[in-house]
Amino acid sequence: MSYVWFLVIILNEGSVHAFPSDSEAECMQASQIFHDADTNAYLTKSVSCIPSSEYLITAENKDKTVKQEFFY
Repeated sequence: MSYVWFLVIILNEGSVHAFPSDSEAECMQASQIFHDADTNAYLTKSVSCIPSSEYLITAENKDKTVKQEFFY
């Protein structure tokens, strides 16, 4: 299964950026490298590795929530 890792950048008020990875190990390594580089800058809220299917469901649900908020 492919994994993606995502980060939330505080300066962009919660924007989510997903980057694909070939394996969970590669994803975890990239996550740790980014976390170590961001130690002093504090630009991110979180850096996580999740299965791509979970990411797609989360993005879809978030999109529905945003649309609902727009129309009310």
